[in-house]
Amino acid sequence: MAAYRIVQQLNIAWGAIQELDQEFKLMALRFPTKFAWDDDAQAVKSHASIVLPAFRAKVNLGFSLTLETIRTWPANAANIPVEVDVVYGQNVE
Repeated sequence: MAAYRIVQQLNIAWGAIQELDQEFKLMALRFPTKFAWDDDAQAVKSHASIVLPAFRAKVNLGFSLTLETIRTWPANAANIPVEVDVVYGQNVE
């Protein structure tokens, strides 16, 4: 029974990682994106520069994915901490 639970958890983790990989690939197609592993936080850190033509603005987004976030993906997607730095533009929040 323990082997079944291990295989089940690995299957869930593999599916979450595949979904995240697809999301990152789609994001990288449109926006310059950098990824790096942070040993201190034990997380994948990502930074993306996004131009918003409708707002005449540019923002830099930063977020990190911990192992806990990956384990609970996509249910925990709304809880990912995101850092937003407005490079230029007004009324961008």
